[in-house]
Amino acid sequence: VSAVIRWPTVSRVRWIDTPRMYRRPAQCSSLRRRITASGWHTARSSAIEGLFTDDILHPVYRTRGAVSGTLPCTPASAGRLPVPQQSAICARYAAITPSIPPYGGATRRVPDMKGLVLAAGRGSRLGGLTERLPKTLLTVAPGVTLLDLALRNLRSVGITEVTVVVGFAAQAVSELLPTLERTHGVIITLIHNDRAETWNNAYSAWLATEWLEEDTIMVNGDTLHPAVVEELLLAAAAGDDRDLLVAIDDEKRLGAEEMKVVLSTDGSILRINKAIPVSEAAGEYIGVTLIRSAGVPALRSALEATWRLDPGLYYEDGFQVMADLGHRIGTVAIGKAEWVEVDVPDDLERAREIACRY
Repeated sequence: VSAVIRWPTVSRVRWIDTPRMYRRPAQCSSLRRRITASGWHTARSSAIEGLFTDDILHPVYRTRGAVSGTLPCTPASAGRLPVPQQSAICARYAAITPSIPPYGGATRRVPDMKGLVLAAGRGSRLGGLTERLPKTLLTVAPGVTLLDLALRNLRSVGITEVTVVVGFAAQAVSELLPTLERTHGVIITLIHNDRAETWNNAYSAWLATEWLEEDTIMVNGDTLHPAVVEELLLAAAAGDDRDLLVAIDDEKRLGAEEMKVVLSTDGSILRINKAIPVSEAAGEYIGVTLIRSAGVPALRSALEATWRLDPGLYYEDGFQVMADLGHRIGTVAIGKAEWVEVDVPDDLERAREIACRY
């Protein structure tokens, strides 16, 4: 299929040409029905541009105004601007079907809860391992990636709709969409951050907040952790109305690189930053947050202020802005749950050791 796509931060229109996602013209009549089935209000159908993959419509990118082009039911022959060439590596990777069996569990759902994975980063400190693949597609078990485990965790607590923010080597993730959806039993929407290689993740998180309408569990796409973390957040949320609930490790031995937190007497975040002295820190934020829908406007404003001040800042700096303005950010301790953030080759080896125990 060839689809016109408006990238969120770019004025020009690009084409993605993915022949294996081609759908027969007769099936285009089901567009409105599939939009509705995917959770989209039918009134929005005129402002949606997406891709048909397998048996479901993927609203891969969303627009707020009029449609910038058309979604032809047959491949267009001209007017394409090629996306970065990832075909060789994607072909090799797509041949490795994740060893996680296709989702076949119960259809339990968390009412009005969505998932969000921040997966735009390259991971330059991993050297050649991420030369042509985003960090989130690194394998931690035979045929199982960091992204696989993030999606599996979200689905294990009943989440069936997940937004993934992509950036570096985005096409590698896009080509795996049918497999990822079939394997994990979720509907995936991609949002592209075209500045991912030069700006930090505050901008990625800000892009995603425009589409957050329900309570959402946000996870870092380079962090490996067990599903008990999501379960603890949901359990705590049942009796906690704070704008954000973040998962922290209050048992780990801390160092300079950790995203440390200082807490108030009621467990709310007063400060969150890597530069906090170890002696003052109550623990480390592990990269998993439950975002209340009521807190989204404040979060979006804080993230925008953060990246406009300095695009090299983290989304956790946006959390700090919220805390400074009096918004309450709660914390949930994960106990002895094993987890790791993959930044360097040693982290990846650690992730592979942990993954085999999940």
